[in-house]
Amino acid sequence: MRVLGGVLAGLAIGLVLLVVGAHWWLNRYLHGDVFRKLISAKTAAALHSEGEYLPLHWTGTMAYSDGFYARGLPDSPLKELRADQIRAELQVSGLLRNEWRISGLDVQRLTAKVGSSSPPVAPLGAPAAKRNSVRVELDPLRIHDANIEWATGGSASGAVRRAQMVVKFGDGFWEASVSSGELSFGDLQPVRIGQATVRFQRDAAFISDSLLYLADGGKVSVNGQIALGTGRESDLTLRHDEVPVDRWLPKDWRGRLIGRARGESRVRGCLGEPNTMSATGNIELSGGRLEALPVLNRLAVFTGSEQFRQLELHKARAEYTWTPTRLTVQRLAMESTGLLRIEGGCVVEKNALNGEFDVGVSSATLRWLPGARTRVFAVERDGYQWTKVKVQGPTDNIQEDLSTRLMVAAGTELFEETKGIVQKGAETLLGIFHKLTQ
Repeated sequence: MRVLGGVLAGLAIGLVLLVVGAHWWLNRYLHGDVFRKLISAKTAAALHSEGEYLPLHWTGTMAYSDGFYARGLPDSPLKELRADQIRAELQVSGLLRNEWRISGLDVQRLTAKVGSSSPPVAPLGAPAAKRNSVRVELDPLRIHDANIEWATGGSASGAVRRAQMVVKFGDGFWEASVSSGELSFGDLQPVRIGQATVRFQRDAAFISDSLLYLADGGKVSVNGQIALGTGRESDLTLRHDEVPVDRWLPKDWRGRLIGRARGESRVRGCLGEPNTMSATGNIELSGGRLEALPVLNRLAVFTGSEQFRQLELHKARAEYTWTPTRLTVQRLAMESTGLLRIEGGCVVEKNALNGEFDVGVSSATLRWLPGARTRVFAVERDGYQWTKVKVQGPTDNIQEDLSTRLMVAAGTELFEETKGIVQKGAETLLGIFHKLTQ
């Protein structure tokens, strides 16, 4: 028993010494440059860059660093990154298995610049571990003030500023969940970020669950894929609601068409090459109003109805196809109930419009216009009198053929009525003269 007691006492002393020694070794290791360089290399590899942490300061297993700076490798989309005031906690449970787990990652401020990569980049995220090498696992990273700029060429360049986000790292990818901030894109007005999830994998970014609020009202959700490499096509679906329609109109048309739009668009092309871009979609207008249009003013004059000068639109919708050089509008339908309905389509190319529309007006508006119902608006359906109207010319001076046809019809009608009166009078005079000569 004395021998056993001595063995147990010696074992206990040995365990204490082992724990103290392990703690001393771990403390010495964590405070040394070897560990700092290890996590610097692992972080840089995950970002496909070269980078290094500033000196680490420890409180137990909680570490603090003033910053991390990285510069992207030649074939990486990441050009430059700086993170300030970094905090994290090291989980020591896997040390004996060469597994380092870092949790509670927190960055106060991050600035980064992103551009197009040359050859296809290696998968983002932590690289696969080699045998007998140290494996580092990163828990989600929280960033309180993220500022990221990207330059992919021309109107595709943009930035995210003052954003809060949580970043998850995976095998071959990393994913950012954004909950606030501001997004600027090309020459467009900055928009406020409600929420968005962006997953970066190889040479593409996948956007989902996004909601953006426009500065002048309305909101837009974006889903789809953005190609990060040059020469690759992006494919995005945009759904918009309560967006002021004048942001899509040429300057000379703003103020003529008023209302808020909702609809869906699919945008495809290489973001750095504007000539490859195209969009198809539909749009529906609420609270719409047409005013100060020459054709409406002429209808007001011809019909004597001032309602045509400011036309309330109870229905307005259309489908469209857009490229940088051509806009095609199809299945256009606008209606001011009980007064006017317009159906048809048009093409806008090189700042010139060319289209044909079916225009229907109520019978009551034509009663004081000679010849309009019988010679111009001759087709009756759906409670309106219909005619075809051609429009063409520069967008700031569009011409239509309706006014001329109405004037010709009115002149013809009056002439024929006058002709009938004259003919009847002549016949009467001839009859009287014939009786007098008998």
